[in-house]
Amino acid sequence: MQEDIQLSEYFDVKSTRHSGRTCFANQDLKKGMTVLQLQRAIGSTICYGFRKEVCHYCFHYDHGKTMKIRVNSEQAEKLGMKVHRTFTGAGMWFCNELCRDEFLSTKHISDLLEVFEAISSSLQRCKRNKKVMVEEGTVDGGDIITSSSIERAWDKVEKKWIPQINGVKLPARLEAMKVVLDEEHYSCARFVAECLFKLKHMERDSPMYKSFMNLQSNELQKICEFPVLLKFQTEVYMFLYVTLPENLKSLMTRELFRKILGSEYGNSFGIWQENEAFDNREYLGYWMLPEGSFFNHSCAPNLSKKRIGNVMNFVLNKDVKMGDELCIDYKGILDLPIHQRRKILKTNWFFECQCSRCSLELQSIH
Repeated sequence: MQEDIQLSEYFDVKSTRHSGRTCFANQDLKKGMTVLQLQRAIGSTICYGFRKEVCHYCFHYDHGKTMKIRVNSEQAEKLGMKVHRTFTGAGMWFCNELCRDEFLSTKHISDLLEVFEAISSSLQRCKRNKKVMVEEGTVDGGDIITSSSIERAWDKVEKKWIPQINGVKLPARLEAMKVVLDEEHYSCARFVAECLFKLKHMERDSPMYKSFMNLQSNELQKICEFPVLLKFQTEVYMFLYVTLPENLKSLMTRELFRKILGSEYGNSFGIWQENEAFDNREYLGYWMLPEGSFFNHSCAPNLSKKRIGNVMNFVLNKDVKMGDELCIDYKGILDLPIHQRRKILKTNWFFECQCSRCSLELQSIH
């Protein structure tokens, strides 16, 4: 899909021959200007080990201290959610009541609360189940990963597993799934569920929706690099299939599920601890900001990413001229030697960096 996308008065998103869509200044701009501010992610997730220590709304982290504020059953019921006596607070912690109340003020938030609660309680049930479960597998161990082998794996899920699981009564489906679930499945499932929730209630002409639909999927490249991801993806899909309430399950086609994760590979941003030296920061989770994904990488970027709570700012770190490409750095690798930088970019983003700095440094080497 190729649509015109207008994200800012300061730059235009244009298609290029070698770099896909990217951003170019449409006027002279001064250092220190914020050219894009994003206040919503299409999806986010906190690493399981930090789930009690990071505010689910603003991502505040206080050096490992447990957040005290939860969503209680009375609040959930007021929002129209059916609450069981084992309600877990939907697996969320908040730094203060204001953040919790802001989160709960989101339109249709009871849909997301129901999903998060189902995912949280399902993981706890899996942990209590001591039986060792073995899955037949969606891809043979000796398979070479190709687009065809990926399709075969998904065909197996859709044509064999789904009819089988649909024949099992609802309460027993989680146990019948025969997949060993862990915290990584949990975090990924919450991310996908939040994306589904946002997409369900999002205006189709909004910049976020248009940006998401125009994101490049890196599914094939990522799975070729890390073949275990194919089995992991199908397991998350199966987990969500038996866990999601019908209001979101009906939206989760295999195509949309793969679009979400394929876009996340290479387009998500890390949620890092604030106000700490680079080497001392904790990695707390990740979020996907589709509108921010059109900035390409440069090892000499003219934009800096600055997160303040749950707001991401893209701020110029130098003056730029009209027509200049606006670039960020993808992974905080600017202090590394050129060959290490390029290796990291090739492994994680599947391109050979040809930025001005790399070109100059390569010339000096040769």
